[in-house]
Amino acid sequence: MKNTVKKTVKDRIVVVGSANMDMVISAADFPQPGETLTGYGFMTNHGGKGANQAVAAARLGANVSFVGVLGGCIWGLGTVFSYIAAGKAGASISYALGQGAPMIAALWGVFIWKEFKGSNSTVNALLALMFVLFITGLGMIVAAGN
Repeated sequence: MKNTVKKTVKDRIVVVGSANMDMVISAADFPQPGETLTGYGFMTNHGGKGANQAVAAARLGANVSFVGVLGGCIWGLGTVFSYIAAGKAGASISYALGQGAPMIAALWGVFIWKEFKGSNSTVNALLALMFVLFITGLGMIVAAGN
């Protein structure tokens, strides 16, 4: 007799919560009340208590659905790519795609807003090279993870 396991609704996890894009700028000192400091460096991180819990449960092998609200075309798209990759290619590609939100902004600027319309061929060649190197880098990260 074949032993089968019947999956039920109990086998699924649904997380309802926040999904944020943290924008971090470093500073040399902790600011005092009312003080303005000059920052350096810029980094984005995916966060939100709900999103972090959903990703952690998925990485542990759970069948997870996440319900949340994403805002903004560019940052929201970067966040979605990161969540999709978290379950498919692992943490490294997820991080790379998440940090790729500025690249999505660049694609948007080049192809939708046409910010470089009328620029010379050198600029167009450098833009094409930037996109190719970004995709190549993602591919190398995926290959390194396998």
